[in-house]
Amino acid sequence: MNYNELTGSPLYKAVREWLDNNPGKDIGDFTKETGYTGPELQVKDKKTGRIGLRNRKSDKTRAARIAQSSATMDTQIRAEAAAQWDELVGDRSKTFKLGGKNYSFQEYVDLEVDRHKLETERMATEAKAQGKTLGHGTPTTDPDRYAESYTQQFPEKGKGSAGQLGNFETQDKIPLDQTERLQKAGLATSPQEAAQMHVGRAPVGGRLPDEQIAATLKPGKDVPTVKGSLLSQFSPEQRRQLEAAPDLESKEKLVKQFKSNKGLTAARLARNVAPLALSVPLGIGVAGQSAAAAVQNPTQDNIVNAGFDITNSLADLVGLIPTPLTVGASEAIQRGLMLGQMSYNSARTLQRLTDMKNK
Repeated sequence: MNYNELTGSPLYKAVREWLDNNPGKDIGDFTKETGYTGPELQVKDKKTGRIGLRNRKSDKTRAARIAQSSATMDTQIRAEAAAQWDELVGDRSKTFKLGGKNYSFQEYVDLEVDRHKLETERMATEAKAQGKTLGHGTPTTDPDRYAESYTQQFPEKGKGSAGQLGNFETQDKIPLDQTERLQKAGLATSPQEAAQMHVGRAPVGGRLPDEQIAATLKPGKDVPTVKGSLLSQFSPEQRRQLEAAPDLESKEKLVKQFKSNKGLTAARLARNVAPLALSVPLGIGVAGQSAAAAVQNPTQDNIVNAGFDITNSLADLVGLIPTPLTVGASEAIQRGLMLGQMSYNSARTLQRLTDMKNK
């Protein structure tokens, strides 16, 4: 049954009537109070309130991301459990007693993985029994921080209250201070930290009550946010800069800068491969954007790239003079500038990655 088939069906009419007669309540309340056990329902159109089933392509994509995160969690837990064994027992050929049973190294590692899965499943089952959905500390589109783990999940209503966003309303929007919010809520901030919390290699405690967690993680409209899908496209160095920024205003400026740089990279590529009739206007546009970026944020990279882009644009204009000498010189200069700019940016990226590794 798809969305169109559900519209106008007895099920649709029953859900719609119940929601209309119970203002302030949502589909989660309908499921809990009526005992509905059919396919999972979802509001398909917030403006009209139309209802459908959660069987969209995006849901399948999300399920794939959750499965990937589960696999990542298994790997992380095995690594942390192995490290814990090495610290407490040492010899992997030995056994140790836990709960009245002797465990080998492999049995202990498997136990921690199974224990994590069971606890995560228990939380999901309890949330559903309460007529709630299982909220995530950060959306699945942010793989660097998202953990399919009870250490980062909490039951919440599908619809927010008191000015806060609910689970279905967040639309994968992440507050720019998300890491600080996760820490304040007492949740894991990454898959690795989730694994460390699970096996006891990281401090556990300070977890807020579920209602307070939701209020902490779901900000009001005055807090700047970023889509997880965009955040995942930022480089490790950009993510590091974003985390290190001291306040929301600084973080917001960085996001705008990163988005602008991404657009400039695409524009430079278009300029470099375009024929002369198009490369001239594209080059002028790139030079203007690059100069503006250097003025707004006068970092070494922005200033050097602005120099490359402006010089490239001037060389392109020289090529408009219809002589073999000027056209040939223009092409040669542009090719050299293009290779030089690519080499510079590659070297700077490698340098930043090396600096991060050495910290």
